[in-house]
Order: sequence, then structure tokens, then C-alpha cells
Amino acid sequence: MQCVYLLLMLRFLYIATDRTIDMMFCLLATIILPPENLLPPSLYLARKMVGMEDLSAYEYHVCHNDCYVWAKIPKEEWPEHYDEKCPFCQNNRFASVHGVPSPSKVSRQ
Repeated sequence: MQCVYLLLMLRFLYIATDRTIDMMFCLLATIILPPENLLPPSLYLARKMVGMEDLSAYEYHVCHNDCYVWAKIPKEEWPEHYDEKCPFCQNNRFASVHGVPSPSKVSRQ
């Protein structure tokens, strides 16, 4: 269980993506550790094991220069707000990653 908490903590300390941490769980559980290990093979199962909710509720979009914090909006509405800019420095709220809106910078409180 301690290993699960440490891997989940890495996600926030190094701002790793869910996919990266999911791959780490998979590699450790299926290839690196012996077959009788109890490490869950996915991030989903690890979160379920420790009773962790979706952490996006604790994320805030902030300006790249940290001069503005936007009000929370559901992920489904991100495309509608794609052109929003910081009222102070005019940096974009969202960047396009493979054609999908993604926050330019996220802060976790």
C-alpha cells in the first residue's frame, strides 16, 4: 500500500500525466515485480484501492505567469473557452495538444 501512495504522490510532485503514472503501475506490476506482487496494474485500480476521488476537482487553471486564476469550468466546456486570455498579460488560457484544448498551466490546491 505504501508503494501505491508513493506513486500517486509522484504524479503531483512532478506534475506527471495520468497516462505516465498508469504506465508506471503497469510496468511495475506486470514486468518488474514478481508475479505474486499486490501492486495494482493501473492507476484506476490504485485510486480505487486507496479510495481516491477524481483529483481534477482540486485543479485550477492559472495564467502561465501566475497573474490570474480562472473560475472552474467543466472539461466539456473547455472548447467554448479556448480563446480566453489573461486580462493582465494576454497569455492564452488553453493550448492545443493534438487538436484538443488543454490548460496552459494548472495549479493544484
